Amino acid sequence: FLAIDFSLLPIQVLYSPWVPAQVQSVRLFVQQQPADQFHQELQQEVSRAMEHLKSVNFQCSKLTDKLNVVDQRTVMNKSQISDSSAALEEILRKRRQKEG
Repeated sequence: FLAIDFSLLPIQVLYSPWVPAQVQSVRLFVQQQPADQFHQELQQEVSRAMEHLKSVNFQCSKLTDKLNVVDQRTVMNKSQISDSSAALEEILRKRRQKEG
């Protein structure tokens, strides 16, 4: 059996009762190796993607915080503009009353 290259045989031949179970086991093990390697590579890729997503999430959090600060400043500025506009209108009203 050592001289026979079983990888060259069609798979149907390997299911014959004349082929020892050890040969079938070795063939299955060899077929499983690429799947195991693919699974390991896929796990590594998923881990890298998760780390990247964590980084993106952290950056989004920081940007959200900055945006909230800008929103708060905008509300304060609008309030100040409104107050200034009301004060200016009052001044203009008083001038008109004096002139009129």
